[in-house]
Amino acid sequence: MSPQTVGHITSKHVTLALSADGIDWSADVSGSVTAVTPGGGESMTGSSHVFGAHIPIIGIGKKNPVTYVIRYPYTEVDAEMADLIDGYFENQDLCYLRYRPRGSQADGWEFTGAGYWTTPVTPATDATTADIVSNEATWFGVELARGDQATT
Repeated sequence: MSPQTVGHITSKHVTLALSADGIDWSADVSGSVTAVTPGGGESMTGSSHVFGAHIPIIGIGKKNPVTYVIRYPYTEVDAEMADLIDGYFENQDLCYLRYRPRGSQADGWEFTGAGYWTTPVTPATDATTADIVSNEATWFGVELARGDQATT
C-alpha cells in the first residue's frame, strides 16, 4: 500500500488578483470570489493513416486558449469584483490574472497570464431563494503559465 498524501491543500488560502500591467497586483479580489473554474489550454492533436500500417501516426501541436470562469457575489461597490470586471469588459482592456491555489504560502505555485473579460456583469436573480446574488464572468487568454511563487 502506498503512503497517503500529506501535501493536500484546501481552498481556504486561495488567492486571486487582477492587474492592468502584470506588475502591480494590488487588486487582490480573493475576498470577492467564490469559485475558479479553469478550462481549455489543452494541446491540439492530429492523426493520419498511411498506407502499409494498421494504426495512425499521431502528433501533438499547439495549445488552445484558456478560459477561466470566475464566480463571485454580485455587489455594486467600487473596486470589488463586478466593478473591476465591468471596467475591463466595457473598455476591452487587457487584464492580467494571478491565481495562487496555496495562497501566499512560500514555495507555492502561481498561474499568471493576460487576457480579456468576455462577459458582462449583469447578474441573474431568483425570487424564490434567499441566496446571495452571485454572478459568473469569463476571462479568456492565451494561457496561465505556471511558475514558482516569488513574493507574497
